[in-house]
Amino acid sequence: MNKAIALAPEYAEAYAGRGNGYLAQNKYDLALADFNKAVALKPELSGPLQQNFELVYNERGGLREKQGNYGAAIDDYTLALQLTRSAQERSTIGAMSTT
Repeated sequence: MNKAIALAPEYAEAYAGRGNGYLAQNKYDLALADFNKAVALKPELSGPLQQNFELVYNERGGLREKQGNYGAAIDDYTLALQLTRSAQERSTIGAMSTT
């Protein structure tokens, strides 16, 4: 992901991916920084990005919770739920339009 970010520093998905990698390595501060950057680059999401960023908000919420930043964690969890709900609604509408 470092190469992707070097080549395209505005590519939010690369920051999200690298953040997940840092999270897997228990590098929480680096993960949080990358999740914050991804969200800052793509505050408005649509389509497949919503599913990816649902995970970003959920993971960032978990990191904020570990830090004791409960208000920010709740905000992130709420956004993740909103994205989930939005994706489910789009799926339902899509299924209805094909019948």
